[in-house]
Parts: sequence; structure tokens; C-alpha cells
Amino acid sequence: MARSNKRNVITAQEIACFAYCPEAWRLEHGLGLEPGNRAALEAGERHHERKAAVERVAGGFIGTGRLVAVLAVMVLLLLLGAVPMMASPWVGAGAVMALLLGLLLVLVGQWMRRGRPSSGDTILVRREP
Repeated sequence: MARSNKRNVITAQEIACFAYCPEAWRLEHGLGLEPGNRAALEAGERHHERKAAVERVAGGFIGTGRLVAVLAVMVLLLLLGAVPMMASPWVGAGAVMALLLGLLLVLVGQWMRRGRPSSGDTILVRREP
């Protein structure tokens, strides 16, 4: 068989191709024929690149939100411990606002991860005759 991978390593893409359709795998990887739906494959690659970018941003929001929330809780605990130099009501209000900001960042990140369909997504509906 003529394989595109010269080290005889099976890639995840080949496994997915074979699992989806063994005949498509044979034609593409066994015989080296190009798929006829190249435009759809490239559209799928662009779609997954956008999804990966959203996932990175969502993960950053969640991580930053957690950090801000933990720091705000630490400041509030110091205030409750009545540290004299931090006993200002403005510090307490700022800590509460930081806690709310941290929780908001976590919630936004989780909302982004839920994966709402964007306008560029294609949703296929199969109708039974």
C-alpha cells in the first residue's frame, strides 16, 4: 500500500477516517486518491480552528476568574481578621467587586464552553421519508 506517512505510523486522522468509512480510508490512504469533497473538509478544518480559539479564550477567562476570586476572598478574610492597615471600607468594597468580577469571568468562560452554534455552523437535519 502506498502510504503518505513514510514512518508507518497511523495518525489519528487515518483512524477517524477508517472508523467513519473504511472505503474512504482505502481510497485516500491506500490508493492515494484525493477526496472529492475538499471544500467541505477545508470548511470543517476552519470550523474546528474557530472552536479551538474559543476554547482557549474560555479557558483563560475561567482561570483568570478563579485567580481573581481567590485573591478577593483572601482580602476579605484579612479584613474579617481586622488587620488594622486594611480596615478601610473601600478595600472591602473593592474586594467584593473583585470577587464578583472573578465569578463573572468564570461564568462567561463556562458559557463560552457550552458551544452555542454560531452563524457559520452548518446543522444537518436528516429527514426520514
